[in-house]
Amino acid sequence: MINCVESQYTQEYIANVFWRQCIAKVSSITLIPYLKNGCVQNIAYITIDEWCASENAYNFIKRLNDPKKETRIVHHDDEWWTVEINTHNNGDMDVGVYTTVFTPDYFERKEFETAESDEEETVVDDEECDEFRRQHPIQGLYDDQYTPEEAEAHLQKLKQDLSRAYRCQVPDEALEELEYEISHFESELSIHRSVENSKNVTLREHQKFRWAAIHPEDSCRLREVSWNDI
Repeated sequence: MINCVESQYTQEYIANVFWRQCIAKVSSITLIPYLKNGCVQNIAYITIDEWCASENAYNFIKRLNDPKKETRIVHHDDEWWTVEINTHNNGDMDVGVYTTVFTPDYFERKEFETAESDEEETVVDDEECDEFRRQHPIQGLYDDQYTPEEAEAHLQKLKQDLSRAYRCQVPDEALEELEYEISHFESELSIHRSVENSKNVTLREHQKFRWAAIHPEDSCRLREVSWNDI
């Protein structure tokens, strides 16, 4: 479990952190909100489905089982969470809208194709990176990228989730998260349409995002639109 997760981070974000760092595939994550110093925080209860066969996973488990050591997982730059063994309850938790279940194919969709031989390396050039960026111009809140069609579909799903959340009378913080993400996607899609209709757009170098998650061994850099140049 993680005792203190900021309210902007979702179950999907946490699951992706464990997977992208080759630590584990999770089967479910439950976020239970609480107030700390007037701010909404979450306790994350994480159920591990399968540990990765990696040095990262080995070291993580070793520290987790040592009560004298603190186990940290870095999720963004120098930001990290402290992870502990769950002592609050036994077994999987399923608390309605607070619990997200992850099937194995969730992680399979995120895997990239490996070379036929272990000695071969996947070569990705700038043109391929640019093509990926052109096809997935909509940036999500958590380093995920979408085609315009995928973003439109995701936006409609978020609106349906919000409608159900109002009917189910979920906590205000959950409503605020949905409303914020809806606003974000509406803004991203509006910007995309403006860029598509503009003839005065320039490109600039940008740090890698989704491509880095799919191809962590590659050092290609992606490009994004400089909105100041529209």
